[in-house]
Amino acid sequence: MKLIINADDFGRTRGINYGIVECMKKGILTSTTIMMTMPYAEHAIELAKKEGIKSIGVHLTFIEKSLSQGKTLVDENGDFKKYPELMAEADVEEIKKEMRMQIDKLISFGIKPTHLDGHHHAHLYSSKMVEAVFEMAREYKLPVRVGNVRATRLGEEIILPDDIRTTNIFEGNYYGERVNLTDFVEILDLLGDQEVVELMCHPAFLCSDTLRSTYAYPRLIELDILTGDGAKEYIRDKGIELADFTVL
Repeated sequence: MKLIINADDFGRTRGINYGIVECMKKGILTSTTIMMTMPYAEHAIELAKKEGIKSIGVHLTFIEKSLSQGKTLVDENGDFKKYPELMAEADVEEIKKEMRMQIDKLISFGIKPTHLDGHHHAHLYSSKMVEAVFEMAREYKLPVRVGNVRATRLGEEIILPDDIRTTNIFEGNYYGERVNLTDFVEILDLLGDQEVVELMCHPAFLCSDTLRSTYAYPRLIELDILTGDGAKEYIRDKGIELADFTVL
């Protein structure tokens, strides 16, 4: 099995940025996705360049501030509308413009993105989002996080076109109460016969901004596991090949 371990939320806080870099340099983390709308995105890019980290995709983001300020996407303050309203009212062409601007912003810093996914899986929230992200995947020739997901968060069927590159399995259960070494092992044991698997994670060091999140302390536990001997030994003993999205 080829295992891609991807950390979401690069660029959201300094603590998240430092934690992701720590896991990539000293642990088993192989990939990350960056939130180009967040205030610490440039800090993340500076760290990545300093440390020689190149496996960076775009974590397409539809919370807080919009880059495009599309009329159907934002409220009177220029913030993205809340998801239910956003998904009902968003024009698909404005969604594509926003996605394109986020991707192009990363490219403008001299970084070629490796793949696409979405914050809170926004890219798979509705059929309009799926249409838009598949177009971006084709336009930029990038893999996209879909894996074995075959329904949007609104319950609409996702039909995976032959030309869209993705992993065999997307594993998103390593989260919350399952953030421990025992569950890490159990989750991967169930996927041992798959060719390419993506495991999502959210490691971080704690900082004042990270502590504002309800999901702060589990991030620190994730960091400990991803850099600890237990997970490294399991990966080695099982003969799992750590990989990034360049294998697709």
